[in-house]
Amino acid sequence: ILYIADNPKTVRGFDITDGSDKLEIEIKEASFINDIASDDSGFLYVTGSSTTTIYKIDIESKSYSAFIKTKGGPNGIAYDKSNNRLLVCYFAEKATIDEISLEDSTISTLVKTEFTNLDGITMDEAGNFYISEWGPGSFEKGYTKEGKIYKYDSSFTEEPELISKIHHGPADIYFNKHKNELVIPSLLADTVEFITLKDK
Repeated sequence: ILYIADNPKTVRGFDITDGSDKLEIEIKEASFINDIASDDSGFLYVTGSSTTTIYKIDIESKSYSAFIKTKGGPNGIAYDKSNNRLLVCYFAEKATIDEISLEDSTISTLVKTEFTNLDGITMDEAGNFYISEWGPGSFEKGYTKEGKIYKYDSSFTEEPELISKIHHGPADIYFNKHKNELVIPSLLADTVEFITLKDK
């Protein structure tokens, strides 16, 4: 099943073999849902950017709840199975990357960055994390075409490594483990780019 966050407030699921509808849930109090992640226990997690909330969806019962309030408008979200946590980034100046424990539902800041307007976050098989940065700008005045992708080590203790640049609005990125590549939708360019990573 392919699950999507259908902005502004609907989460949908489609059978990828025949395209049939398998799930449709309206998050009534949301007005701008953004990114989506799934765990291994039958739950989806969706960022509500305008309500500073992460919503939790029970796939089996087709119900949802407000899981946790965040410190700002959450954008990208990723599930880290080995540490039983979610990682969240924010579309803001000097954006933080936060972790949310799925054991006790607590939220804490992993790293304070110097980046502006983080959009997506994803994880590779070695436990490294990748984030997409739009850079400064606004939807009214425009954004630079120098959007970047950075790599963090699994513990977030080393300086981030620049992986790629010259992306126009790099949005919610994805790691494809079958091809060892990053998939980068550049929202403002209406393109999807693929970057093969050097090491698995």
